[in-house]
Amino acid sequence: MSGGAPSTELTGKQLAQTRLGHPSVLFGDWRKYYDTVRVVRAGELGGRKVSGVQLESAGLPPMRVSLDAETGDVLQTQQEMWIPEAGAIPVTTTYSDYREVGGMRVPHRYIEFTEMGGRTIFQVERVEVGVELAPDTFTLQPSTESGRGK
Repeated sequence: MSGGAPSTELTGKQLAQTRLGHPSVLFGDWRKYYDTVRVVRAGELGGRKVSGVQLESAGLPPMRVSLDAETGDVLQTQQEMWIPEAGAIPVTTTYSDYREVGGMRVPHRYIEFTEMGGRTIFQVERVEVGVELAPDTFTLQPSTESGRGK
């Protein structure tokens, strides 16, 4: 690891939230990852008709998702992220600039907002499908005594 704080192993709520925060979960079949998937409202968001869905996973705060009623695109999520040092932090993420990639609509821009951190804008430049990775790509290397990885 070069510079910055050392890596921390995630456990409990943090690990569960990190897993559920992966894009393959939000843009996949929610029934595989959440205990409850429930339509809770109909309304509008930014002038677009939306369906509001609540996703629940045991022990975690629910995630509220606003889906475009016409396209099915995820337009916004609202949730509380558990951070040990700070507790539950409300996070709103807005998704836009959907493009077709490998037969699936993928957002290429999303904006995450928290009171503490303000706005963070993510702009996706490229999405590749069918990429093969080496089996050890995500294997952590043992740390040396100086605190740096290999």
